[in-house]
Amino acid sequence: MNWGVLNGGFHTVQVQIRNTAGGTFSTEPHLVTVVKPGDFEFLDQFDLSHATARVQDGTLIVVQGVKIRDKASGQSKVVDVFLQWMQSIQALAIVASNTVSG
Repeated sequence: MNWGVLNGGFHTVQVQIRNTAGGTFSTEPHLVTVVKPGDFEFLDQFDLSHATARVQDGTLIVVQGVKIRDKASGQSKVVDVFLQWMQSIQALAIVASNTVSG
């Protein structure tokens, strides 16, 4: 699933599986947050070469001055991204973004 095709913000997702006998199984609904740096659907560049980073409030990593590029249009923007450790996926995830210039 390319989450980037959705609007940025909160969405509820649920998976339903149907077998060949017609039986179904559904997961519980889950809330997901779609973050779209630069409001781009798919990034083909995420350049940290001129970026700076700092820790905010002890848990949030703020990376300022990230140059990103949209794969479809080739348009570039400079954004700040906000990263947080997500225990459930054992990784840093982008939880917010704002455009500095475009």
